Amino acid sequence: MVFKLTVLEALQKHSIQAVATVIEQKGCYGFDKYLRISNEESIKTNALKAIENFCYHSTVFFDDLERLKNLGTKNEDYSKLDWLDKCTNELKKFGWLDEFLPDFSDSNPSEIVVRNKDEDHPRRVNTTYIIIAALFHYHDLKLEDSNNVDLLERLTEEIGVPVGDETIRDILSAIPSYLEKRRKACKKT
Repeated sequence: MVFKLTVLEALQKHSIQAVATVIEQKGCYGFDKYLRISNEESIKTNALKAIENFCYHSTVFFDDLERLKNLGTKNEDYSKLDWLDKCTNELKKFGWLDEFLPDFSDSNPSEIVVRNKDEDHPRRVNTTYIIIAALFHYHDLKLEDSNNVDLLERLTEEIGVPVGDETIRDILSAIPSYLEKRRKACKKT
């Protein structure tokens, strides 16, 4: 075996978040188009895509398996599906060499934000500002109140996706100026 540790083996020992974070922050190795060992940016992208496919297909597989059990279908009937095996085999194509084994314990999943291609679109961000402002208005909260930063930090932790106070403060501070520009634009039309 070329790799000391494959992505599949890493996923068997560590959380998906930790493995994806290590790949995002430090990269991993795979084979380039000439079958040479490489750690190019495209390898990192392909490894993350393989993890994404594995997560999607394994979730679908187990959801469907549970549904089939509830319908009384035998597990053997379901074994014909091989796409989960394909995803698993794909994860063996990426990994780390002996001298470059990562330390998964020092990876911080909260530092990595996975974005869909549309998430950074300004209109989507601006619409998110409007929704946040509407929620604040509905609950009689002031965007400028520093207590709300602490509240939002605590609430994001409670739902399992912590956001730091500095990030929250930056977002809340950007909302009033955007709303003012938007209101002026709405009045002109």
